[in-house]
Amino acid sequence: MKKTIKWTVKEIADAVHGTLNDVEKFGAIEISSAHFDTRQLEAGALFIPLKDKRDGHDFVAQAIEKGAAATLWEGHVAGAPTDFPVIFVADAHSAMNHLAQHYLKKTQAKVVAITGSNGKTTTKDLAASVLSQRFDVYKTQENYNNQIGVPKTILDMPIYTEIVVLEMGMDRPGEVESLASLFHPDVAVVTMIGESHIEFFKTRENIAKNKMAIAKGLRPYGILLYLEDEPLLKALSSQVANTITQRTFGFSPNATFSADQVEEFMHKTTFHLKGHAEEDEWEIPIPGRHNVSNALAAIGIGRSFGLDWSEIKKGLAQVDLTKNRLEWLEGINGVNILNDAYNASPTSMKAALQYFAHLKGDGRKIAVIGDMRELGENSAALHAALADSVDFATFDIVYLYGTEMASLYEVLSTQLPPQRVKYFAKDKMALVSALKAQLTEKDQVLIKSSFGTGLLSIVDDLRIGQGSSHD
Repeated sequence: MKKTIKWTVKEIADAVHGTLNDVEKFGAIEISSAHFDTRQLEAGALFIPLKDKRDGHDFVAQAIEKGAAATLWEGHVAGAPTDFPVIFVADAHSAMNHLAQHYLKKTQAKVVAITGSNGKTTTKDLAASVLSQRFDVYKTQENYNNQIGVPKTILDMPIYTEIVVLEMGMDRPGEVESLASLFHPDVAVVTMIGESHIEFFKTRENIAKNKMAIAKGLRPYGILLYLEDEPLLKALSSQVANTITQRTFGFSPNATFSADQVEEFMHKTTFHLKGHAEEDEWEIPIPGRHNVSNALAAIGIGRSFGLDWSEIKKGLAQVDLTKNRLEWLEGINGVNILNDAYNASPTSMKAALQYFAHLKGDGRKIAVIGDMRELGENSAALHAALADSVDFATFDIVYLYGTEMASLYEVLSTQLPPQRVKYFAKDKMALVSALKAQLTEKDQVLIKSSFGTGLLSIVDDLRIGQGSSHD
């Protein structure tokens, strides 16, 4: 069902605190969507000229050619279109936030906001699947989880949306608190604290403070869910306003939503939920013990909205996952590829390596791991520390890629013979050639790295019927 937004240009001008160039002539024109990218723009849309690497004002003429019905325009920028609906604003990004706030109020959709160093995307997917058992739900698409992506998600949601599940990421201090304060979640979740973006935060304690600041934006009497197993979050929980209901999840028996008896398989993970019958086994179609923690968060979200256990269980079992997160793919020569090359931090890298090590299979286990980004002055030490998660007894060959992985190679090359650890600093083609020459039927291949390392192109090269180019 297509959304049926019908803003008028005058309504938008009022919502963004802007000035329409001709209210009488243009005020009643109807707008059906809002975009900042002309490649996605539809006829009848509002164009939002954001400034990033390029100035969006340079693309207004193109937006008009593609059928835009109106545009925002920052008042200090010269050259605004004439004889076309123009809403003058002080700042286009702020105006976009105001419009998203207006639309959220108009739909009266409830808001679930999810943050954390790892697990945000999987928890979002699980939560959306659970909640959709009873409600009309819209969730963050792809990686739109930043200062631009969150309001875009809201503006993209269908008008009949009852709950929007927002993933909130951060690169710099204050970003999560800012987003939560703009869009006031009814339920907020903090998944875990790792080392992602530690270059900008210096310590895990600072990361925890900035993630836990999501609670400051909660609606009065909202619900905060956080990982019981993380001491940094437990310590900060005492600073949360006493009007907020706090619940926890994790493997600790003290958690509100707790699991044990976890069993990991190639395409699923099973567990038992605290307080439920011994024979009542829960299942998620996702590999990895760490994803049970994400499922527990989703269970807590479902219960926060009054879903019964059977609805939650069904939602977990039929989740539609965002691509490139622990995704099994069929590869060349009959190999099985475990693709997790979209994101990586020391915590998620260790979790993936540990899951992969314990996985049963007939073929060899081959790990292809690339650089983890934005670790700052700690990068060399954090890469080297991954050696503790490389199971020498089960990993047949380890391929390392990227300049930062030199630190791990220095450690592993003293512990493994040359035929079991290979290092490629920059040459992806050489890495692909080495892999293709080595892979045989039933081999299991883990590919894990930060997105910027570019190992997704390696995934494409190793898949049947795929191909890609390399830098």
